Order: sequence, then C-alpha cells, then structure tokens
Amino acid sequence: MKKSSTFVVLLAAAFSFQSFKTTETPQAPITAQVAGHSFVSAGNAYTAQLTGTKTAVLTFTGTDLKSADGSAQPQKINVEYKLNEVGDILVKGISYELDGKKFQNVPEATTMNVTKFEWSSDKKSFVISASFDCQAQSAGAFQSNDDAIAIQGKIENVTVSVPASAFAAISE
Repeated sequence: MKKSSTFVVLLAAAFSFQSFKTTETPQAPITAQVAGHSFVSAGNAYTAQLTGTKTAVLTFTGTDLKSADGSAQPQKINVEYKLNEVGDILVKGISYELDGKKFQNVPEATTMNVTKFEWSSDKKSFVISASFDCQAQSAGAFQSNDDAIAIQGKIENVTVSVPASAFAAISE
C-alpha cells in the first residue's frame, strides 16, 4: 500500500511540475523601432513575395496606433530587396506608412544587412533574415528635414514566395 501511495504522490508531483513548464512564444517575423517606439506586429501579419522585376517585397502590418483624437492610425513597414542575375540578394529600400503618410529611407543614411538567404530545394521560395537601420523622410514634393524618423529592426526567417512566372526566369 505504501508503494502505491508513494507512486501516486510522485506521479502527482511530476504532473504539477509539467504544468509550470514555460511555453515558447513564436518568434515574431519582425522586431523594429520607429521613431523610438516599438513597432508591434499585428498578429505577426506580413506578406512576402517576389515580383516580376525580381524584387522581394516584404510588408509587415503593425498594430494600429491611436491619434490625439482617439482614432486608429494603421501602420506598415515595407522592406524590399532586389535579386541579381545569379540569384543573390541586393539592398533596395525601406518605407514606413502611418495613417496614409509614407516615409521612405534616405539611401545615404541606410544600412541593411542580410544575415540569412536560403533558397528552398525547388526554388519556389526562399527564407531571409536581415537587419536594417535608416533615417526615413516623408515622400512628396515638399520633403522637409524636420520630419525625418529613425527606423531600426530585424527580420527573422521570413519565407518569400516566388510566383510561377518569376520561378521560370530564376531557374533558367
């Protein structure tokens, strides 16, 4: 009888310790700071596709920010990379959108570093990880230096799909 009660106590203890196990949170596809504030990905929502011009366009949707009057302001970060003729990736650009206002990176104040670039075996997609740091300015005819913002971030293991038309050009 003592053996079975000891076994039950040990079993109960094992189950209770198991319930306190920390669960791993999935890695967000992007972590970023925009003008000193965290860019929080809305449910890890993003799109990533290679266009017909061999440009990988990665669009990350952030949670809405609240304006002074309490209305929602949608935000997005767009990162673009160009693939050259041999399939290597080159830097292209970064933009940030807040409630319809678009900020484009200033090329001379931009650093982008690709830390991972791996094609799938069938060449129908690739995985990219990268970091970036830039100054961005609002687009338009009346650009002014007083609205420049800093954007820093990291992209982790984002899969970029290659459409069939681009796939034919890449595999040749």
